[in-house]
Amino acid sequence: MASKRRTGGVEKATGSFVELGTTGLKRWAGTIDEEFLRELKGVKGIKTYREMSDNDPIIGAMLYAMKHLIRSSAWTVEAASEDSVDQESAQFLRECQEDMSSTWTDVITEIQSKNVFGFSWHEVVYKRRLGDTQDPSTRSRFTDGRIGWRKMPIRAQESLYEWKFDETSGAVQAMVQQDPVKWTFIPIPIANSLLFRTTQEKGNPEGRSLLRNSYVPWFRKKNIEMFEGIGISRDLAGIPMAWVPPELLQAAAGTTAAALRVEVEKVVRNLHRDEQEGILWPLAYDDKGNKKWDLTLLTSGGQRQFDTNKIIERFERIERAIADFPKAQKGDRGDKGDRGESIEGPAGSSFLTGDGPPLFAAKAGDVYLDSLTGDTLGERLDEMGVQRTGEEGNRLRRRIASCVINRLKGNGEIVPDGAVRLVMGRAGRWITNWRVVK
Repeated sequence: MASKRRTGGVEKATGSFVELGTTGLKRWAGTIDEEFLRELKGVKGIKTYREMSDNDPIIGAMLYAMKHLIRSSAWTVEAASEDSVDQESAQFLRECQEDMSSTWTDVITEIQSKNVFGFSWHEVVYKRRLGDTQDPSTRSRFTDGRIGWRKMPIRAQESLYEWKFDETSGAVQAMVQQDPVKWTFIPIPIANSLLFRTTQEKGNPEGRSLLRNSYVPWFRKKNIEMFEGIGISRDLAGIPMAWVPPELLQAAAGTTAAALRVEVEKVVRNLHRDEQEGILWPLAYDDKGNKKWDLTLLTSGGQRQFDTNKIIERFERIERAIADFPKAQKGDRGDKGDRGESIEGPAGSSFLTGDGPPLFAAKAGDVYLDSLTGDTLGERLDEMGVQRTGEEGNRLRRRIASCVINRLKGNGEIVPDGAVRLVMGRAGRWITNWRVVK
């Protein structure tokens, strides 16, 4: 036990294994309070980041690029030495990677959600490898009875209810999830999970979203675009203006006339052209035959304030750039894209690059391959009575995967070669039914 002595009125621990201070993470009742903008705190912040990633074309394109470039990275396992124990351990890890219900690249893709929200929590689910059984907790390509990974599913950031911390060390102990279907609370211990974060500052389990610095300009742009749309609508159609009797404007609150004035204000405020357009308006005249009630549009004379052609062209340039993004090619920065123009026009910086193989073509093929060689293929093999466990099953899968890759890199049509067709029988005919659109 650490002893203590006083130094200048401060009690000081002299032991070597005592932690005195804290990281300074602001938290209370399981909630992190590091963010100073209310719009980005807690569940509201998660919804805001979701809106940014889903609605903004530039942010969406960048996230797409990051996701698929990381997805295409090769993951290898190297033994620590030539020793047989190390070699066997490395081989076992490779088997665990390839024996999950979801592919390894799918797991890596889901982990990238941390770029949007700052963190990604994954529960590690294990299984006993007992071969081709009907029980998911024992189904495996291997029959050695060892414990392996079954899956590493994400626990959605939107389902976070609160965090559990160790009150002594301040380390996160669990994520409490609120099931969006059953509305039950599920504590998931950190010992059974993997927590991925963009940063570990102050030990914050929520990390920091890569979109955080983009929020203010995104928010301003969003509002400017909204006001621009309203301005265009008013500029083209005009500003509604209601003419009413003077006594209606002087009506005391709580009277029938005051209520009528409120309804007239709603009509003026909400009037616009759509499939619901139509107005019920009173028709009355004074003693001189003048209308007591009228509804007109206040328009500006001469040229319109908004050039709609330029506005449409601006959005079309962005749409074309985003549509061409998956076709980006390797080359010099000064080269042009398919249309020979950039997002800023012919004189701007180039969005796409020059000649060469499409940057994301192989990545799209990897997605198809993962789907074909995962559980879907296993189910088809089961239906055909083909063995898919042990070394023979693994060899068969490798041959099918090789065939799929070769065809994806060729003309886009999956057609197994003669050897695979002979081995697979009906499975060969099943694969020929798949067509890959490039």
